[in-house]
Parts: sequence; C-alpha cells; structure tokens
Amino acid sequence: MNKEIKTTEDVKAFVQYLIDNDQLYHFDDEPSDIINRDNEAVFTIEECNLINQRIEEIYAIDSIEVAFEYANEYLENYE
Repeated sequence: MNKEIKTTEDVKAFVQYLIDNDQLYHFDDEPSDIINRDNEAVFTIEECNLINQRIEEIYAIDSIEVAFEYANEYLENYE
C-alpha cells in the first residue's frame, strides 16, 4: 500500500494487496466509510490517506478500469 502506483502492474499489485488483507472495497466509496461485520472501521486514518493517494494515482494513469476488472476477476472466482 505504500508503493506509488505508476503502471497497470502496480494497480494489480495494489488490488491484490487489498484482496490478500481482506480489505477489498468498491473504489468509488470513501475508505473511511468501510466497516466490517462487527461495525468497525476496516482502515485506520493513515491507511485511508494512503489508499486515497493510491486511488488518485490510479486515476492519474487512467487505470481505474484495470483496478475494477482485476477486482471483478477475483470476485467472480471467489467461493
């Protein structure tokens, strides 16, 4: 999550990080609004800031569709 996103491979790595840590969410939502089943925040304030920065970087390289597609591939295969 700390690595700057510069390529589509970086986008995929970021999404995979979220998947691996059970933190995948819809990128149109604000990370600070994401809660778990226990009604607790999924992300710390620091993590929210980092995620917002990463999402801005994804938009800057015009790769939000790559992020959504990669996440959808995972969700389609999730059982």
